[in-house]
Amino acid sequence: MKKFATHFFESVGVWFESWKFISTNRLLHYFIFPVLISLVLSTFAVVLIKSGVDYIMQYIDPYVQQQPLSENFSENILIVIQNLSKYAASFVLFLLGLYIFSRLHKYLVLAAMAPVMALLSDRVYEILTGQKIPFTLRSFIHDVIRGIVLSVRNMFMEFALSFFFWAASLYLSLLLPFLEFIILPVTAIVLFINGAYFFGFTTMDCYLEKRKFGVRQSIQTIRKNRYAAIGNGAVFSLLFIVPFVGVSIATITCTVSSMLYMHRLPQNEL
Repeated sequence: MKKFATHFFESVGVWFESWKFISTNRLLHYFIFPVLISLVLSTFAVVLIKSGVDYIMQYIDPYVQQQPLSENFSENILIVIQNLSKYAASFVLFLLGLYIFSRLHKYLVLAAMAPVMALLSDRVYEILTGQKIPFTLRSFIHDVIRGIVLSVRNMFMEFALSFFFWAASLYLSLLLPFLEFIILPVTAIVLFINGAYFFGFTTMDCYLEKRKFGVRQSIQTIRKNRYAAIGNGAVFSLLFIVPFVGVSIATITCTVSSMLYMHRLPQNEL
């Protein structure tokens, strides 16, 4: 527990340092990219969700057809309720679509941000080490593909583990209903930590990729530093709650702070 607290809060502390690093080294312009990406993704998501709802409602409409009002007041109440059911169904489906998008949003932004994060991590690594990284299209494409692949990999890993935790929580709630007031908060904390780890993983890999770590070697290294990954990812997750601005702050500052943290690690901890 002491080790967890030490590395967790150290990682969070480095995040506050990242602001000075970004400002001092003139990296502020990178904040605009995730905002634009998030706006595009959100607009596309709303259009896609609305189209999906309209498509599904074509099959629901025959069962919730609009009825004209009659002269009987009591009958009118039932007719109004029936007529409203169509709009209620559309609203519920739209909310469901928004919920699914909100769960995918972070990883979609990370995947779309892969080119920007590749350029940002190059610049940060150059500042930290003094080593100039020559730009080549081949290495840039490699970094982008790696970022996208890891984002997709982490998304599926998080969702799979989240499903397991939810299933375990449901089972325990049915088995031990008198402990539900403990089970549900613990499940919420575990799910938050689970998500934070994978978000921290994505940003920490930016530094390891510059050190020419393979994906498997990177996974092993981040597992060794999992408490720091959770700390960085926790900040990332909390910032994402703030619409648009949070996206910009999270992706840029957490990427920089994770690289600062990893750069300070002793060689034997990499």
